[in-house]
Amino acid sequence: MENNNQQILEELIVRGSPITYIFQETNLPKWKIRKFIRETEKYNLWREKRFDNSKEVKIAISRGERSIEELAKIGNCKPNGFVRKYSKLIELPYDLQPYKWKPKIDILIDQGLTLEEIRDIDEKKVTIERVRQYITESYQHKLWEEGKDRRRELEKSDKAENTEIEKLYRQDLINFIYNYGKEKAKKQGFPYEKAWEYYFEILSFHTKRTQSFEELVNFYYKYEELVKNNIKFSYKSLAEELNLDAMGVYRKLKIINFNNNRKNSKLSKYIIEKINQARKIKMNSEDLSYFTKIKATTLRYKFGKRKNHYQINYGNKSGHTTNYRTMAQIYEAIDLGFTKDETIELLSLNEDIVGYGIKKRHNIEEKIVRDLRKLYKNPNIERAYQIN
Repeated sequence: MENNNQQILEELIVRGSPITYIFQETNLPKWKIRKFIRETEKYNLWREKRFDNSKEVKIAISRGERSIEELAKIGNCKPNGFVRKYSKLIELPYDLQPYKWKPKIDILIDQGLTLEEIRDIDEKKVTIERVRQYITESYQHKLWEEGKDRRRELEKSDKAENTEIEKLYRQDLINFIYNYGKEKAKKQGFPYEKAWEYYFEILSFHTKRTQSFEELVNFYYKYEELVKNNIKFSYKSLAEELNLDAMGVYRKLKIINFNNNRKNSKLSKYIIEKINQARKIKMNSEDLSYFTKIKATTLRYKFGKRKNHYQINYGNKSGHTTNYRTMAQIYEAIDLGFTKDETIELLSLNEDIVGYGIKKRHNIEEKIVRDLRKLYKNPNIERAYQIN
């Protein structure tokens, strides 16, 4: 063995270089290299350096080295085996520069594809586990996660765009159906035209469930008949004839600018004052109508839509509710001498409602009496049914 080769060989052995690397540097046969290592006193030193240069690697990292390729030289291992080896010996920093040696897979990792997608696209058909190992060993996990985030954002953006396009298509379809139906209804005559307009332009989604299109057609047929025969009528008279709510009739006729024959009567100062007092009381319009003797429709018109219904829950299940006017009627019947069973029969009430009202009379009646005193400005009211 030449002296020059022997000197290089000894230096590489002291550094713990792999046999393949020593072969590349000296061109000596591998069997000679192995034999030389075993026969020299440096075998134990070579073995220690060969398998653990972690101290030198840690020093290099502390000095700011982040290239896996450079750290692998210090660690006397191949770059593609550095992470696998030294991740078990020391804590590697998160910001190491990845070492890539499979360009086709590297592109797929950067795109954030799943392990399954990378496996299926790669021509060599590697396993999912091998793809996962490659991402770890090349230290590309951070790049892979960033790629997945970009992909999710792109898919989210595409989905939002597609949703917006679908909405536009859906709205165009709705408009087409509406306009087509409106033209057909117009050809059918005035009742159909106005029923279509009211049903699709005025009614809310929930109201459509309780009012059919045929009922509206019949209503406008009746209106058209009255107009053709020059029969005078008002909202109220038409509502009574058709057994409908006056406010509902008003809304249906509002779209055709109907001129009501009935003159609007002005509310008296007493009624206005009572309404103003009632506004402060936490009861629904029907209860206030019972206690004030003012029509519920008038109160609803003045109050608008109230935030709470102010009902009384008498059971644990949803829908088990009653009201204050019913409670007042129960207490009046009891004070007149009716028994519980007679009160149930007299007022046609559920046994649970009457039982609850009697059990909670102190609290409920106290609230009603307090409200009646405010309503009538009379501190002498003692019972829930004492209405002036």
